[in-house]
Amino acid sequence: MWAGGEYGGKMNLELINRIIEIEKIDSTQTLAKEILKEKSNGNILIIAKEQISGYGRLGSKWSSEYGGLYFTLITKMQVSDENISKLSLKTANAIKKTLAQYNINSRIKPPNDVYAKTGKSYKKISGIIIEALPYSLQEKFFLFGIGINTNNKLPKNLKQAISMKKILKKEVNNTEILKIFLKYFWSEIKELQCSIG
Repeated sequence: MWAGGEYGGKMNLELINRIIEIEKIDSTQTLAKEILKEKSNGNILIIAKEQISGYGRLGSKWSSEYGGLYFTLITKMQVSDENISKLSLKTANAIKKTLAQYNINSRIKPPNDVYAKTGKSYKKISGIIIEALPYSLQEKFFLFGIGINTNNKLPKNLKQAISMKKILKKEVNNTEILKIFLKYFWSEIKELQCSIG
């Protein structure tokens, strides 16, 4: 499903030029790498309702059952070497601010996880993977892969994970969460004084 579907049809997503929506896929990161072979330009968002082989940093598996928010944002940026390492923390901070809009207290576990408070403990609610591919001597394509446990069921063996639905005791709107996240994400990225192409 292309732009005009669930996400593209309801609202314009900030600074996104192209939206690709898919019911089920191995990983949005994998598709993103294939799309870049087409020499695509602009900011591209790939959203899947379910991932079969979602993965995180160092190849760790990310449970991606139906109902969660799983996406990869492709953007071309010029980033100084000293700021590349900060991209993950800035992305995590955007997720933290997004969760705060739903009165969910969270904390960042560097470099790429977000844990939400539930009772007296914190459980993992979001993970980030960032991969870079060269575009020119100064610019790179960055693939921001993000998974947020929103309405998805979590496997019983993942006792240290939690979803927004579980915390709030009601379903949340993935489209609205994505819109809020992008607002904070672009703001956080701009603080690094990155040149976005």
